[in-house]
Amino acid sequence: MKRWYESKTIWLGLATIATALMSAVADGAGWQEAVIAAIGAVNIFIRTQTDKPIAK
Repeated sequence: MKRWYESKTIWLGLATIATALMSAVADGAGWQEAVIAAIGAVNIFIRTQTDKPIAK
């Protein structure tokens, strides 16, 4: 079974959150940034809640 840091889904979620944060800092936080960050966080949460192992 893979470790959490080997999951592409988790890395994509982290990249999504980072993009939302950088956009909020550059242009001021708005609802779009909040939605993007929430999608990334929910994606990571769902990946960690599955009862199936991460497999190749």
